[in-house]
Amino acid sequence: MNPNDRIAGIRRRLAKGQTAAFAATAPANVVYLTGFDDVFDAGRDHIALVTADECVLITNALYAQAAREAAEAGGDVWRVEVAVRGEAWSTVASALPSEAVLAVEDSMPHASFLKVSGVFAERVSAVSDWGEELRAVKSPAELKRMELAQEITDRGFVFICGYLRPGVTEREIAIELESFMRREGSEGVAFPSIVASGPN
Repeated sequence: MNPNDRIAGIRRRLAKGQTAAFAATAPANVVYLTGFDDVFDAGRDHIALVTADECVLITNALYAQAAREAAEAGGDVWRVEVAVRGEAWSTVASALPSEAVLAVEDSMPHASFLKVSGVFAERVSAVSDWGEELRAVKSPAELKRMELAQEITDRGFVFICGYLRPGVTEREIAIELESFMRREGSEGVAFPSIVASGPN
């Protein structure tokens, strides 16, 4: 996936306000902005930093090689920086002018917001839905992936209906359904499977 349009969307936001850069930390937004598939897990171990003229992914050593390979495959739009644990926001600060104001997602944990505020001497602005609003408009490639996800879901439903029988627990059904969907190409599940029978 080419992240250039997504980055341009963030830069348009930056140009309208008083902030020099935007830092995404929500896992879905980091993946969306970078376009790096199969690199990250669900943890908040990564910061996707977008400024007017560069994009920097700050991550830890566990993800560095995969992130660099993804960046190279994507045309080196993103520079990958490795931060020592607990020093990611200092790495962000070193990539920006000393008086820069940083926009961060208001969904970040409060403790993280306090930390970044300390590093930036409170030159931080919490913004709502910058990544989410970009993600609301789907590209043709994203629509195709959504259709594929629905096809896998449909096949999963047909499969699991044939698996049902007396004595099988709800937990076994959920495990079997997720296993089938992963074998069919799913990256995971959107939410834990809801399986209920009998009194449930």
